[in-house]
Amino acid sequence: AKDESHRVDDLRYVFFGGEPLNVSLLKEWFARYRYDRPLLAMGYGTTETSVFTCYKIYDDTDEGSTDIGRLIPDVAGYVLDGQRRLLPMGAVGELHIGGAGLAPGYLNLPDLTASKFITNPFVIDPGMSGGESTASQWNTRLYKSGDLVRWAPDRSLRFVGRNDLQVKIRGHRIELGEIETVISGVPGVVQCAVVVRRSGDGGRESQLVGYYVATSGVDSEALFEQLRATLPTYMIPAALVPVDQLPRKISGKLDVNALPSPQLSTTRELVAPHNERESRARKVFAEVLGADPKAIGVTDDFFDLGGNSILSIKLASRLSAELKADVSIAAIFRYRSVARLVHTLGTRRTRSVTIPRALASSDAEQVVSFAQERLWFIDQYEGGTDAYNINLCYEVVAGVDIDILERCFRAVSQRHEILRTVIRQRPDGGLYQSVLAPEKAPLEVRHVTLTGPDDLASRFGAESRYEFDLAEETPLRITFFREAAGNGSQARTFVGILVHHIAFDGWSADVMLDELRVLYAASSHSRDGAAEATLPELSIQYRDFAAWERQYISGERLAELLGYWKNRLHGRRPLDMPTDRVRPLRMDLSGGRVAFEVDSETSSAMRQLALDSGVGTFSVLLSAYLLMLQAYTGRSDLLVGMPVANRSHGQTHDLIGCFINSLVLDFEIDRDDDVETLIKKVGARIAEAQEYQELPFEHLVAEMRLPVDPSRHPLFQIWFDVNSFGETNTDRPAERESASSLLRTHTFDDDTRDGESTITSKLDLALVVNDGGESLVGAITYATSLFDQQTVERFASTYQSILTQLVRVP
Repeated sequence: AKDESHRVDDLRYVFFGGEPLNVSLLKEWFARYRYDRPLLAMGYGTTETSVFTCYKIYDDTDEGSTDIGRLIPDVAGYVLDGQRRLLPMGAVGELHIGGAGLAPGYLNLPDLTASKFITNPFVIDPGMSGGESTASQWNTRLYKSGDLVRWAPDRSLRFVGRNDLQVKIRGHRIELGEIETVISGVPGVVQCAVVVRRSGDGGRESQLVGYYVATSGVDSEALFEQLRATLPTYMIPAALVPVDQLPRKISGKLDVNALPSPQLSTTRELVAPHNERESRARKVFAEVLGADPKAIGVTDDFFDLGGNSILSIKLASRLSAELKADVSIAAIFRYRSVARLVHTLGTRRTRSVTIPRALASSDAEQVVSFAQERLWFIDQYEGGTDAYNINLCYEVVAGVDIDILERCFRAVSQRHEILRTVIRQRPDGGLYQSVLAPEKAPLEVRHVTLTGPDDLASRFGAESRYEFDLAEETPLRITFFREAAGNGSQARTFVGILVHHIAFDGWSADVMLDELRVLYAASSHSRDGAAEATLPELSIQYRDFAAWERQYISGERLAELLGYWKNRLHGRRPLDMPTDRVRPLRMDLSGGRVAFEVDSETSSAMRQLALDSGVGTFSVLLSAYLLMLQAYTGRSDLLVGMPVANRSHGQTHDLIGCFINSLVLDFEIDRDDDVETLIKKVGARIAEAQEYQELPFEHLVAEMRLPVDPSRHPLFQIWFDVNSFGETNTDRPAERESASSLLRTHTFDDDTRDGESTITSKLDLALVVNDGGESLVGAITYATSLFDQQTVERFASTYQSILTQLVRVP
């Protein structure tokens, strides 16, 4: 009702359905009708939860906010990760909604209902209290909203985007909703949408395109400036297209097909190959990055295109084979583009190293690798230990035939000799490895029926503490854990993979998962169920690598490697952090872990700093770690250990075995350096060390002739590593979705099994950062014999603070 002056006398409700709230537009609308002080409220929710779940009262400070408010009474909300674990404040996960108002499901769609409406795992069974509990009955089911959110400190929820709108562009996982949030925050933008388009006419490269509805005075260039100031390069759309309105389907959802198609091109100048060698090298770049060769210029930086330290291993190997030249990983880091790499190689056409088959007349002549020798010695020294067991647990996807899956495991153990290998000692004290025939060493597969909800953790924990007899037992055990049927729900099956590190590493896990997928697909389609997949024949086995390694790391090459490392490490002192207790006389492997998460803003700024500095994210994250170590020790000379996959030869990429090596890096921190200088120095030190990575760490320790100190790890006590994908403790760039049709990673709620901690720590401190998501997630594993948890929590807090300051320095 309005009077003659068009003043609003009584305005109760204004509804805007299905669109993000635009405070500026509403204020303009209210001002037009001279309604000065509106009470502006917003409700968030889904139809499946009776419309509203959260509410928010907006004020002048909420312009561009992603705050969707607090939960309304009688509604329960849980922010969970992919394994349905509760996430801490600030961590991004999917919102699961329970409580009053939850729909029974979708009419006549039982499969969809089962996938979206799940049992609430966080409600105690009312029967446990001896009677029915009305309070717990109301929240026994949850709806998976598909919306990504995070808790704010005031217990309100911040909307991030849709989990089905996460895309991967040039190796980076991107939330489209995060880009839309930035665009919507620009004054004058009314609506926006970001979608993925293919570049060019029929091009295969995915590119981001933003569409926006705006008032006058807003142009694409202004939006680009805002995006460049806020987002990393890989999240900036290739084009921003103004439209009068966003087309909608009858359901109200965005009609992507009705959006205009812009003429897409890359935002950088593409320089075509100048010769045949550059053309071949560009093709290899594209294969490794999973991109269209035409979308890569010969001057483009490999790491700007989505490359990382793990992909550099694959790139070096494939370039060596394609160009008939010895391309090192260090060269990838140093020269970075097709043009610079080919120019550096010049016309040299040396044959790439080929690992031959080992020719031995008897088992006693089958030498062990340096890694096998080290792990065998530790096992003998400890009198048997489970500290080097690798324990993997997966949930078997419903519908997978367990009998066929078991046969696939057996096929993998037959294909890879290392899984049928024992380590024995000759009369003269030397070690050799003996490969047992499949019929003499059948894979041990056990089947266990679980008796309750906590039985899996208990049984798996007991299995993980199994101690292998490396001289008599093969290093792999498979256990299927099946839930007891009942309560009308389908019984789940889990598979535990227990393997000794002497035959396995993180890269090996991905080799096994990928081969299981291929074998199962072939077996399921064959009439007799046999594993008839045509996996390519392995050119070598692990014992061939061991024999080659012993021969290759000798003579002039050994002298060169030893000379480099001895010169670098001569006179270096151990790095001791301030501890809560006196170091014990003998190393105690008991460990603890402190996890943390870096906010998304700092994470994005860190990635941008790495790009601007011309280094990988590893160098930036390690620089912050070095500053933390310097702060607590007061020393500028620092020693830090880091892993290398040690699979620089293409023949090792498809092998299961223990290849991983440790490098010890020495750093001198100069207080007069600025941030960029520090980061570039760290990057250069890493690149240089990788040129000499082939020297086995245990060989270096032996040659250094260090005094025996059973209280500490030799040479270094501090560790650092970065993973660039969704899971930790792996070394190979897994296409982890490859096995998702068979197995899903299962994680436990804590680090105890059957009342005992499963964490071991072979070092004083080990920081591992996962750079696979929107936000950096880290964990510091520590020796409980030296540190209290509160002390390590301060270390973690200091590291985050230094990283935040590092990325904010101009």
